[in-house]
Amino acid sequence: MTDLFDDGALAGVRVIDFTNYIAGPIVTRFLADMGAEVIKIELPPREDPIQPRFTDGPAAYAGVAFALWNRGKKSVCLDFHQPRGLAIAKELVRRADVVVENFSPGVMERAGLSYDELRKVNPRIVMVSVSGCGQTGPLARRPGNDHVAQALSGVMDLTGYPDRTPALPGYFIADNNGGVHGAIAVCAALYRRERTGRGQHIDISMVEALFHLHDMGLAQLLASRGQSQPERMGSHHPSTSPCGIFEACDGYVVITALVHHWEHFVKTIGKPELLSDPRFNPSWRRVQNRLELVPIIEEWLKSFPSRDDTLKILNANHILAAPVLSVAQAMEQPQFKERGFIRHVGHPVIGDLPLPITPLRFSDSATGIAGPAPLVGEHNLSVLSSYLGYSAGQVEELTRQGVLVREPAVADGSDRKD
Repeated sequence: MTDLFDDGALAGVRVIDFTNYIAGPIVTRFLADMGAEVIKIELPPREDPIQPRFTDGPAAYAGVAFALWNRGKKSVCLDFHQPRGLAIAKELVRRADVVVENFSPGVMERAGLSYDELRKVNPRIVMVSVSGCGQTGPLARRPGNDHVAQALSGVMDLTGYPDRTPALPGYFIADNNGGVHGAIAVCAALYRRERTGRGQHIDISMVEALFHLHDMGLAQLLASRGQSQPERMGSHHPSTSPCGIFEACDGYVVITALVHHWEHFVKTIGKPELLSDPRFNPSWRRVQNRLELVPIIEEWLKSFPSRDDTLKILNANHILAAPVLSVAQAMEQPQFKERGFIRHVGHPVIGDLPLPITPLRFSDSATGIAGPAPLVGEHNLSVLSSYLGYSAGQVEELTRQGVLVREPAVADGSDRKD
């Protein structure tokens, strides 16, 4: 792992990361990409002996996902359920600025690592807890994940087609949204701490993180005093037309023509007769008959050998339009390459990984990826010796006692050097 960059916006901030899965690691991934030092405290796996995190074959997917969420972090594998392990965890918190966790509410409290306990150790600590429904309320102790949060926030009911079962989006929007909100909150709390000297506890609910982003659906509900319920829109927007996904001869494109673009749009696609078609004029009729407009636009799109040909025309005429790209196509697009959005990170087991950096761009602060994701317990020795003054012999003894754990590659001395 390389040294953390000195000119990141959060350079000098030390984070103790008790997170797992997605939402919590997204918080600390943002912080790490902005220069914070993130020390990931991992509980020993239940399997014995410990299995390597990164492998080939069917298990590789989980390892790559971990590498995506946890690049640039250090791993200390510590059993904080043991008294000695709990004491070490608290000593690390004493020397930190931020703690992040996303266990179910009550887990950290039972482990002796609640905010009330940690602020006794470090009154300046900023602690973030990300959970499904939040730390309080009747649903607080209910287990939650991304899909539960989507369901309880009303987002899932708006996803898909109106005459079909609600659908799942292409990735974990509640987990990622909770993570982004957590990272924003950390920055605000650190700024306040600079003025007051006090830390605080931040309670992030993934359900609330999704619900407060409702826009047109919530506006429709409120404006109608509950008489008009938002519905799943499928591929075409229910309040603007044309606005949706259209099929070309070799793929799909998204097109939006706002009300003041309508005349220009129909002339651009060579169909000025639509201006006098009563089905599509005025705009409210166009919305009402939006599905009748779809085959007309698709006929124009399919008259070209490639969707790229149509997009050249639409873009040249300043019509909102873009190709619907696959994940692989999106990663390879020149826009990302020009902006350096994809960084190649070498991993000793997985090999080269092209990973997206944080989308936050600062004029006077660096962002980047500090290094690949760690092996299990890779930084036990370096972290405990640097911050707590432990000798190599003490770390070995704690490993024999099961307080510390490391995977075989680390024990064999093949781990990466800091």
